[in-house]
Amino acid sequence: MEKRIEEKIRAPGPKGLALLLLAVSLAFLCMQLSKMGEIGSFLWLERPSSDEIYLLDYPKIVESSGMATFWAYSSAARECELCGRTVELAKGENRLQSSPAACENSTMRLACGGRSLSFTFVESAALPCEMVSATVSERLENRTLLLSISGNGIANGFHPLEISVNGEKAASPLHMLEGSFNFTEHVPAPDGVNHYEVRYGGELLGAGSFSQEPAFSPFALASILLCAALAFTWANAGSADRLLIFIVLLSLALVAEFRLDYYGLGFIVPAALLPFAFAGVSRCMKQAGQKHDSPEKGEKGLLAQAIAFGLLFAALIALINLAIYSFDIWGAYYFRHAGEAFARGTTSYFDSLSYLGRPFTYPPVFFEFCAEFSRAFAFVFPAYESFRVPLGLLVAFAYGATSLIAFRRLPFNSRILAAAILVTLWGTVMTAAGIGIQLLAFTLVNCAVALMASRPLFSAIGLGLGFAAHPLALALYPFMALSANAFSASRRLVVWGAIIAFAAVLVSLPFYLPIFLRAGLPYEIVPQKWGYLLSYGIDGIRFGMGFLLPLALAGIAYALHSRKFILPAALLSSIILFSAFVSQRADIIFAAAAAGFVPLAFRRQLEDRRFLALLLLAFILPAIALGAIVMNGTTYYCSWGLSNDVCVSPMKYVSSYSPSSARVALNPLYGHVETYVGKRAVLADLYVEYADEEKFLAENNFYEQGNASGLEKFNVTFALLDDFTKPRVVPGADRVYDNGYMHAFRLG
Repeated sequence: MEKRIEEKIRAPGPKGLALLLLAVSLAFLCMQLSKMGEIGSFLWLERPSSDEIYLLDYPKIVESSGMATFWAYSSAARECELCGRTVELAKGENRLQSSPAACENSTMRLACGGRSLSFTFVESAALPCEMVSATVSERLENRTLLLSISGNGIANGFHPLEISVNGEKAASPLHMLEGSFNFTEHVPAPDGVNHYEVRYGGELLGAGSFSQEPAFSPFALASILLCAALAFTWANAGSADRLLIFIVLLSLALVAEFRLDYYGLGFIVPAALLPFAFAGVSRCMKQAGQKHDSPEKGEKGLLAQAIAFGLLFAALIALINLAIYSFDIWGAYYFRHAGEAFARGTTSYFDSLSYLGRPFTYPPVFFEFCAEFSRAFAFVFPAYESFRVPLGLLVAFAYGATSLIAFRRLPFNSRILAAAILVTLWGTVMTAAGIGIQLLAFTLVNCAVALMASRPLFSAIGLGLGFAAHPLALALYPFMALSANAFSASRRLVVWGAIIAFAAVLVSLPFYLPIFLRAGLPYEIVPQKWGYLLSYGIDGIRFGMGFLLPLALAGIAYALHSRKFILPAALLSSIILFSAFVSQRADIIFAAAAAGFVPLAFRRQLEDRRFLALLLLAFILPAIALGAIVMNGTTYYCSWGLSNDVCVSPMKYVSSYSPSSARVALNPLYGHVETYVGKRAVLADLYVEYADEEKFLAENNFYEQGNASGLEKFNVTFALLDDFTKPRVVPGADRVYDNGYMHAFRLG
């Protein structure tokens, strides 16, 4: 009698447990909404638009007795004040005039409610007669048209240098061509035969034609097809294993081909694959119709489940891109360097934009994979940027599919829940939505874990490529391996896992050693600010882990209550505390451990599909929905890690209206976005590995403390500032752009 009472206390019934978990979910939702209210007004998935004004042409020398004239663009009709008088701005370009005498402190100021533009000027009794004589020469470099412009001029202000390619405006950088000048402007070079013109003040300075060869690689396309033929005809492999083998083989082939292409030897990879693929196809044709044992006993539907799950995850990522219209700040770094690798054919190049020049790119495999995959389809997508989103969705599909296969040892319901937990973490979803580097690395880790027992060679190769795609994969691997094996740390698992990990490190060394020999081991100058020691305490895990946190805690409480799985529960608890107080980067390790532990803790209840549906509706769905709202941001648009139109609009202005030689200072967190969207060199871009401490401190002191003394040393010419927490200005600088939140200043 007493034993039965004790069992009832220890093991609540299915209905009681379901009601308890539902109450936990609702309580956590209330806590999250309350905290969101404290932070500020959330956008709630509204797509923000940038309401902007900016200068198109403005003087620096004005006639004392005349009228100063300048041009400004406004995205909407509005009433403004110009040096004490009211003016009306129409939507589009506006020609404005004011008497210099009406302007205080020799500053022309246009104030439009919460937006304003201003520039200083010098009065003169008579204006110089503006003129310019110049020569223009062109050359192609890395799929970019470089226009070298030199000559002499007399100017009284900044005017657009209009560059058109095939009759369409490519750029209009503002230049004050005073005295002798010699500079180079960069514009994208479309495929085929193209014509360009360069004009200044309406006068034609130069024109010419250039031809750009397509980047299409038939060898890359052949390698993809041959990898598919070889992998999906692999002898004695189940269909799920064949998908994993295809992903590993494809990654290896494309990376190897990218490196060989640099020496004109890209044909070697498809040539090596051809006989093996032919043999595999021939064998399958001979066996067609014959009865033979299938290696897929017990998991016939695993591949179909993986494909369905992968498609759902890719659809979620596509929806987030459509609804939020954002990309994460780290993704911008990978977009740009994948594009550079596509254009240059190598990842060993001098990066002139990052930190005003870095002699290497780190880490390399993601960029090489993306570049070579893009070249395979360059006959449809002529540049990496045009193929970036489709390729990203393919990687998202692969990650979702391999996440499900990695938990193949679990029963169906538990497998679905485990994969859902793994892919629902918002740190991962944000990376997927931004199509950053981690997703490819995590996909290869999934492949390595799923192939450990059946294909150890492919497991080691996949894991090594995963390490070379992102170092975080090295920390994720052991936790993912434990989780996928239901925390059954057998001797065989530990031994083989260690052997595979050691072999994987050897595979990754050829990619890392050239960088290590050139720059030393990776280091971070501010690990507590943006690096591996960054943490936000309890609030950090509440927002970073979202609804996965109460689900994991419920699993831990239930395990402790039933006195089972104590060690996995302690491990997961330690990871949560580590993520809260030591390193936010442990969140992906938390997701991997929780994905294996929660289905283990509730294994009996998950035999009932209604219980699975409850967990999906009470925790997984809110994690996705509320996570999207949180990451969409507050009214402090550019402070949450995702960039939207309000944040990137000034960078688009800089890209179009500043010289290619411009150097930019801004919030270091958004340096990646500036180099990607603005295409201009930044003083610090906060890619924390191998950061330049002096340049970072110069920019960070400017952004946080308003100290611009460090900018002069590095010849910074533009500053992008926001009003997050406090208004920011640059005294004496021309305010050339304002959208009410972000501002651009021309320095010097």
